[in-house]
Amino acid sequence: VRAAEEVLGAIEGKKSVGRSNPDIEVSIQELQSKQPNVPITCDLCSEATMEEDPIVVFKKGSKFFCAHYNCVSWSPEVQVEGGVWLNAVKAIKRGKQKRTKCTMCKKNGASIGCSIKLCPMNYHFKCAERSGWSFNKQGKLFYCANHRDI
Repeated sequence: VRAAEEVLGAIEGKKSVGRSNPDIEVSIQELQSKQPNVPITCDLCSEATMEEDPIVVFKKGSKFFCAHYNCVSWSPEVQVEGGVWLNAVKAIKRGKQKRTKCTMCKKNGASIGCSIKLCPMNYHFKCAERSGWSFNKQGKLFYCANHRDI
């Protein structure tokens, strides 16, 4: 919910969302050269598949963060401006917290929450779409099934 409020504030011009500190995107090859025996999986949904949705790799300090493009780009606080990612690592870190379990599959890594302030529902990108939401048609401000018709 806090992430959705930050995005709304930025859209309304109330405050900047991470403009001064963009996330550094690196190649999968760079990650593999530093961590050759570590499988590449999405830090949000925990899946390794890349056929439908490519994995994007970010580096912050000496740590790497991986996420499917859709898993991270549809997280409410994330913006991509001119190929520069803003708040991607923040969304991944938030999604990895134990309190952000997915309402649908019950696994950690759910970075997309209902936009109703007091609603506790969180989802992974794919689970949100399985719930009937279409990000391409309905947009980034996600509403759970209980709040779609309000």
